Amino acid sequence: MPEERFDNLPAKTVFFASATPQDQKFVLKQIRGHARFESSKTNDVEAPFGDRELSPVEETTVSSLIATAGQKLESLGVKDAHTLLPIRKQIAIRYQSSWGMVSNEGSGLTGPNGEFIEWSIPETMQTTEPKAVSKLFHELSHFVTQRVIKLKKKGSKVTRFSSQSIGFLRDREDTLRFGKRGPFEEGPAELFTLYCFDNKDAQISTVYRLQVPFTIAWLTKFAEKRNITPMEAFAKFYTAKTHQDYSFYKDLVDVFGVDMVRKLNNVRIRQSEIIKPEELDEVAKLGEFGKEYEGLLSDLDQGHGISFPGMRGTIVRMEECAE
Repeated sequence: MPEERFDNLPAKTVFFASATPQDQKFVLKQIRGHARFESSKTNDVEAPFGDRELSPVEETTVSSLIATAGQKLESLGVKDAHTLLPIRKQIAIRYQSSWGMVSNEGSGLTGPNGEFIEWSIPETMQTTEPKAVSKLFHELSHFVTQRVIKLKKKGSKVTRFSSQSIGFLRDREDTLRFGKRGPFEEGPAELFTLYCFDNKDAQISTVYRLQVPFTIAWLTKFAEKRNITPMEAFAKFYTAKTHQDYSFYKDLVDVFGVDMVRKLNNVRIRQSEIIKPEELDEVAKLGEFGKEYEGLLSDLDQGHGISFPGMRGTIVRMEECAE
């Protein structure tokens, strides 16, 4: 049986101009190898910890969910969305995460190079339940985001490489040097999830109590100052984020100013959590959307659902809540 090539990986991987064709071939070979390992890895234990075997009907449902995500990406303006989405073998479905995450709500994880998704669904939950489906849509948002590769070389040989999606700074090398900064992933992923459900009765539970209201507030303010709809602002930003289009930097600076954008890009994050919430407060104040952010956060903390203008459904706070 021929090896799986995972042909979506080159489309999702961006190299600096300094990377030679040989460097690129080496890195993609390593990423493909990791994808093969994850797709073939099994947990030889029973539920609730092992791999979850799906029925033919459930497999059809998973394919339908991926197709829905693709349609939504295209409607936002993401180019060649089908080339960025995972094939079925890149989605490991388990009762519980093999990476140590435990949640009664289910969980998800996307590989650091965007090469696989682990979708964890507790034994007591059906794969078609909204809580389970929301985790897959969320991870698909992470998966399709193109990764920028930074190489470490000794002579002509690549000794190490790192891969990550990053914020909108002019100098990509500087951004990569500082690691993961800028709240550009979790909030938008939750909004993308809501957009995929596209149902007035949809209710998404989020652990990202800071990032979701912050994302809604700054995108709404961006729309107001650009005289466009919030959905147009979301589409513009989401497409730029997915394709790592740094021309969006100019739009951000034109609207919010250099100081605010610099601070936005340097909000510190560890394991998807905001390390210092006051950094978001400062950015919101500089961007003149502090009151909106505080209001949305207060509503979320009080158990109310919050929404994004132009999207159907609401987002509520989950008890297992990340800062």
